[in-house]
Formats: sequence, C-alpha cells, structure tokens
Amino acid sequence: MIFQAPLPPLKPEQIRRSIYFYRSKAQCQEKLKQYEEKESLLIKKKKWLAKAVFDCNEAKKEYDTVINELRDPELRSQLSADKLASIKDVAKREWQDADR
Repeated sequence: MIFQAPLPPLKPEQIRRSIYFYRSKAQCQEKLKQYEEKESLLIKKKKWLAKAVFDCNEAKKEYDTVINELRDPELRSQLSADKLASIKDVAKREWQDADR
C-alpha cells in the first residue's frame, strides 16, 4: 500500500515563470524609456569625458611650454631660483589637477 499525501496546488509563478510571458505594451514602453534615459546619460558622460581629456591635454601642453620657457638662459638670469621653482610648481599642480 502506497501512502499519498495531498500536495498544495502550485502557484502561477511555479507553473510558468514570468520570463516566458510576453511583456505588456506598458512594460515595453517603460523599458524603452529606461533605455533612452541611460543613452542620454551615456552621451552626457562621453561629452564630460571628452572635455576632461581635452583639458588634461591642454594643461600638459601648458606645463611643457612653461618648462621650455624656464630653460631659457635669459629668463633664468632675470628671475630668482625660488621664483622659477614656484612657477614650475604652479604649472605642475594645474596639470595634475586637470589629470584627475
């Protein structure tokens, strides 16, 4: 003799998982809206990144220009060593700040 216990009925989620159902039109519209928002955010971030890279490159060029100008013997004779070092430090700090 086999004893059979009564089982509770399955929930609809157990019968057929929600992934196997088609989305409603409202759900599709909501998903499209989310994708559009993410796309606009991505575009905004790409613009911000491009500007940051441009600013970093400009700061590096400016730093290189300052270094080249500080090598000029005429300028070295006109300014003290402390003044030359401070000019170099300011240019380097601006470049490092732009690099972050």
